[in-house]
Amino acid sequence: MITSLKNNARHRKTLYDKKFIFHKAGKNKLVFPNVKASPEQLDKIRKEAQKENHIIVIKRITALLILLLLIAAVVWLVLSNARFF
Repeated sequence: MITSLKNNARHRKTLYDKKFIFHKAGKNKLVFPNVKASPEQLDKIRKEAQKENHIIVIKRITALLILLLLIAAVVWLVLSNARFF
């Protein structure tokens, strides 16, 4: 049983294995590349991130409004068809 478990074990990936900007220099040491961005590039990156965040917020608000409308419609149907004695 132990041999079977060892053979089926998979390599666990860490956060740093997925990122291509990190380089491992030693056991616990990370080296970052020496990349510098111009102020124009930083502004472009910031604006793109703001646009993406704005789109995400709009999608979430739209989904919430649709959900609330559906809940309100179901409640209205239940209360309008309910007969109270």
